[in-house]
Amino acid sequence: MKPYSNKLESQGNDKQHRPLIVGKERNHAPVVSNQLSIYQLPEKIIVTHITKILKQIDQKIDVISNITFDLSNVKLIDSAGVAFLVYLKSKYKNVKFLHSTPQIDNLCQLYKIQL
Repeated sequence: MKPYSNKLESQGNDKQHRPLIVGKERNHAPVVSNQLSIYQLPEKIIVTHITKILKQIDQKIDVISNITFDLSNVKLIDSAGVAFLVYLKSKYKNVKFLHSTPQIDNLCQLYKIQL
């Protein structure tokens, strides 16, 4: 996937029901608008950032089903971040997580959580 620029971008074709990704800069979580929504989480999912991330998600995602969170950009996550991922899974219907990192996998294994 190419890096996001300051301009809005889109990928996919909603006529074929593929994800339509819309975003701004890479450090601002891009959002998608379509029946299948993909939301790229930011680099840091830590206790001091969770409220801000949740506000961004609530402002951008209006559909509460079929949401996929892309974890490929996550570089730093703590136990509160893992709890946040569990919260997202319970808040939205049919949630999936893509591109989990080894750090996320290790924390989930430590806490016996399956995303």
